[in-house]
Amino acid sequence: MSCKGQILEPLKMAPKYLNFGRISPDEAKHEKTVLLARGDGGPVSLKLDPIRTPGVEANIKEIEAGEKYELLVTLTGPFESERIQTNLQLETGVVESPRVTIPVYATLVDSRVPKKDLNSGPPRGKGAQSVNP
Repeated sequence: MSCKGQILEPLKMAPKYLNFGRISPDEAKHEKTVLLARGDGGPVSLKLDPIRTPGVEANIKEIEAGEKYELLVTLTGPFESERIQTNLQLETGVVESPRVTIPVYATLVDSRVPKKDLNSGPPRGKGAQSVNP
């Protein structure tokens, strides 16, 4: 006996999470967009919960009512730590799955340090020697 199934999504998202990677806090802002579309639960009515992470902003833009949206996420600073890790919460308006979460990640780096030197540090361990190219 075999069984086939299909996972139903209330909201289709691309991408499903936002990784800004390594960013410099000296730059004015960093932006990424998530494309949101109606899933298998019928038309959606999106509402963004308040964001409690300092320096992170988001806005929903309606492209086609109940069908297609864009979520613009902006990192503006100032930031409280070297890592940003937060979840954006959206109300979907779909009874079967009323909320979805979009994770957001970033690591702040000092723009004055060349990227190849970011992980360098003093030698570690007994008898360790520093090798500089």
